[in-house]
Order: sequence, then structure tokens, then C-alpha cells
Amino acid sequence: MSLWREIAGLLRACLRPRKALLAATLGTVLAFNAIELAFPKLLQLVVDALRGHPLRMGAMSLDFLATPVGQIALLPAGLILLAAIRWVATYGRAVLETRLGEDALYDLRHRIFATMQNLSFAYHDRTHSGTLVSNVVEDVNYASRFFRYGLTSLIESALYIVMTCALMTAICPAAGLWSAGLLATALIGVWAYFKWGRHVYAETKRRFAEMVRFFSENIEGHLIARAFGAQSRQCAAYNRKTQAYHRSYFRETSLSVAMTQGLVWAMYLGIPAVLGAAIHAGRVSGMPLTEGELFQLFFLQSSLQHRVRMLGRGMNLLMWFGITAERLGALFREQDYLADGGARRLPETGPVDVSVRDATFAYPGGGRPALRDVSLDIPAGSVVGFAGATGSGKTTLALLLCRFYDPDAGRVLLAGRDAREYALAELRREFSLVFQETFLFSTSIRENIAYGRPDAPYEDIVRAATLAQAHDFIMAFENGYATEVGERGVTLSGGQRQRIGIARAILRRPRFLVLDACTSALDPLTEKAIQDGLAPLRETSTVIVIAQRYSSVAKADKVFVLEDGALVEEGAPAELNVPGRVFHRLLGADPRTRHEPTREDRP
Repeated sequence: MSLWREIAGLLRACLRPRKALLAATLGTVLAFNAIELAFPKLLQLVVDALRGHPLRMGAMSLDFLATPVGQIALLPAGLILLAAIRWVATYGRAVLETRLGEDALYDLRHRIFATMQNLSFAYHDRTHSGTLVSNVVEDVNYASRFFRYGLTSLIESALYIVMTCALMTAICPAAGLWSAGLLATALIGVWAYFKWGRHVYAETKRRFAEMVRFFSENIEGHLIARAFGAQSRQCAAYNRKTQAYHRSYFRETSLSVAMTQGLVWAMYLGIPAVLGAAIHAGRVSGMPLTEGELFQLFFLQSSLQHRVRMLGRGMNLLMWFGITAERLGALFREQDYLADGGARRLPETGPVDVSVRDATFAYPGGGRPALRDVSLDIPAGSVVGFAGATGSGKTTLALLLCRFYDPDAGRVLLAGRDAREYALAELRREFSLVFQETFLFSTSIRENIAYGRPDAPYEDIVRAATLAQAHDFIMAFENGYATEVGERGVTLSGGQRQRIGIARAILRRPRFLVLDACTSALDPLTEKAIQDGLAPLRETSTVIVIAQRYSSVAKADKVFVLEDGALVEEGAPAELNVPGRVFHRLLGADPRTRHEPTREDRP
């Protein structure tokens, strides 16, 4: 899609809902330009009155302004009145353009965020989070700058230039044509600027995104860099990316300055050209212009220098807005969504069994399938485990059950019906997940636990925390449940974060509770206490445990064992934990003699 179509599309999306506000803003711009052009006319009348020339405006005689009263009172009063009206128009324009820009940006920010929230897991899998943050922040920033400083500047300067050329042509056709001709020549440079400059601007944006991505990735992995003594190497790599960005930005700035200065110098050259053309035309016609009219032409042509600077700045912001429009247009046209055409709801009461039939799934760009022809049944109210080596497909299978992905082949059935028949929001409401790496928001412990049920009473929050073996350590903090956990829960240990994650899942009262190796950072005693605490949930929930050690699934009704994406074994833990079984090979020796490795409950 062309740059101009992208710009027009984004402008329509942002401005169409507020046509009245846009019309009012353009009205103030038109009024401001009319006042700006009236000012040199008044100055022309003042000069001609002092020189004793007849005063006219078109066919209307203004000779009364040449009288002592006109020169002493009326003309100065007219200048003061114009200045006052100009101030009102300037204030009104500033208020309206700010309101227009902020309203448009509010909608744009909301649309970007909603799009990001609704895009599928597959989209986020293949798009680096640093790139997303960079693009969104920068795109909104440049859209903001365009709406605040570029849109009305472009309209105002372009309108003023056209009106000025028309007015000069009315005073002296030859002078107006010279001014318009020089401007048209300069606009060829503007055309070239947009034709070839967009690639430089796009390169700057790409370099900036790479720099931010590298920075964010290394902030998250700073412990690894220090552990391997790679700080100097990473600093050197970051410096190379920074230098590449600054070189591209320098080329971009050079193009912008060249374009703006070309316009300005065209207007500088226009001053002698316009005055020379006016004097020559007056001599040829035998009707030379008055001193006031020559002064008016000089004033009008000189004022164009400021307007073309505004035009150049607006063009620069328009170019950035165009790059932004291309990026956001691609984002808004992204179709990587899970189909959400289902309208069916899960039964409010009664058991809901889960079944998987011949499910095959491969991640985009992942090569071989993560799951191959998997079929299994999970009765309602049961506790089942998924076991397997790293990369065997355990977590992928759980994500299919929650419908974060749809299988490439086969089906996932809930209550005997394809999961795609249910409304996605309704289906997700029935699941709670606790991942191995628990993410906490930088807010209080209470708000993190209540994330799935913001209106949950305090007593329910405490009960969920107690079942998750988190209440005691929470109350040991000075502020208890009001304790702020910091970014990503950095002030808590790994085990503490996992227990808060479990409490968050319990509080939601899910029909399906998925625990993805969520007790891996806990000692065996705490893990056993949590398992005992989860026992009452069997009355209302089906519990699915993704296991890394035997103790996690020791009390499960059934364990499904995956290997290379295929289901190879299923049965009760005791049945599978015998020599020769894959389950026994993966999870270790006889649980009666097996030594459970412990992990210190550390960050």
C-alpha cells in the first residue's frame, strides 16, 4: 500500500469521529490567515496615506482614512483591533487543535492496546516484546507530535501560501506569478524528499527498534551477562547498534534540513524577483504601483519565509507520521487472531469432561509438530498429570485445552462439543493457569491475587492465600497484603511468587485449574502442603498438573506421558512407575527410596 494511502487511512480513522471539532479547528485557521493577510493591507493604507495617494480597496474608496482623524485614530485603531482578534483566533486555534489531537490520540492508543491484547499467542511468539514496545511508544509519539504540531501547521502554511500568492497576483499579476513559480520549483524538491526520503526514515525507525530490543533484552538478562563476564562484549554490541541508529538519524536530519532550506531560499530569491517584476510591470503599463503597494508585496513575500519553514517542519512530521501509518496499518490489518465465532456457553452446572481427538499442532516456523495425533480423555473433577521430557509437548497440550492455540488437525472437546463452538471469553473464564515462571504486576500482593476477581472480598483472598501456603509469609511483611511487589515481583523469592500465582488461580474458582510445574521452586514439604490444600478443589475443579518430578503427580488419578509430541503412556502413577516404563525413566526411581532434590526458596 502506498505511503499516501496509509497516511489517508490513519487520518480518516483518527479524525472521522470528530468532524465537527476538525471543522471548528480549520475555521480558526482560516480566520487566523485572513487576519494575517489583512495586516499588510492596513500597513499599505498607512504608507499610502502618508504619501498622499488615493486609498482604495477594490472599487471601494477609503479616502476617509487619509484625513487627520483617519491617520491619527482610525488606522491605529484598526491595527490594534486586528491584533486583538489575532490573539483570540490564536488562542482558539491552540485550544481546538490540542483537543482534536488529544482525542485522536486517545482513540489511537486504545486501538493499539486492544489490538495487542487480542492478537493470538502465535503473533506474540514470533514478535519480540522489545520491538513491540519500541514500535508502539515511538509510533504513538510521532502521531502525537504530528497532531499537535504538524497537522494544523501544514494546513495553515499551505493555505496561507496559496492565499498570499493569490493576493499578490491580484495586486500585480507578474509578481504573483514569479512568487508562485519559484515556490513550484521548490516543491519539486519536496516531491523528491517524499519519494526517496521515506526509505531513510524507515531505516532510522528500524535501527531504533533494534537498539531498544537489544537494550531491553540485556536488561532482562543482565545476570547472565555478568555471570559469563560478557559486559564489555555486550556494551560494544550496543554501541554498534547505537552508532548505526545515529548515522541513520543524521542522514534523515540532513534530508529534512535540505528540503526546508530549499523552500526558504526560494522565498528569499522571491523578494527581488517579486519587486523587480512589479516595478517592471508598472513601467510597461504606465501605471506604477504606489509605495504602499510595493511595501505590501515586499511584506507578503517576506512573510512566506516563516510559512515555508512551518511547511518544512510539517513535512518532516508528516514523513514520520507516514512511517507510523505504515507500521500501524500493518498492525491493524494483522489477521492473526483465534476465530471467535462461537456463541455457545459451557453448562453452568454439572460435570464438564475434556477430550482431545487426534490433535496435531506445530508452532509457526517451528518445524516439526509439537504434538502428533494426541487423543485422551479427562473426566470432570479428576486430577491428571502430564509428564514428559523437555520439549515433549506437555505445556503445548495444556495451552490447546485452554484454547490459546487451535490444533492444526483434530479437535479439543469440552462437554462433548468442539471448543471452537464456545465464545472465547466464556471459555477462558473457566480456566485458571499457573505457569512455571510466575508473572506478577508491580502492584500490591492483594491486587495480584485478586487479578482474576478484582471484586473478591478480603476473606476470599486470605483463604486462597492460605490454601496456597502464602498467608504466613505475606503477613510477615510490614504491610501484609498491601505490600508492593515491585516490577515483575522482584522483591519476592521465586517460591513466594509461585505461591501467589497459585493463590491467584485458586481465587478465581475455575472449573479447570492448570498447574504448569508451578511448585518447581518449592521444597517438598511446602509442595505437599499445597497439594493437600488443593484437595477440596476437586469438588468444583478439574486439576491438570504438568509435572517435572514424581511428587507433583503422586496423588493424580491418571498421568499422560508424552514423548516427542506423541502420547506414549497413560495410567495411574503407581502403575507407570515401574522399570521399563517411560514414566519411570523420566521421573526417577521408586518413590519410596528416591531422594527428592530440594531447591532453596530463593529469588
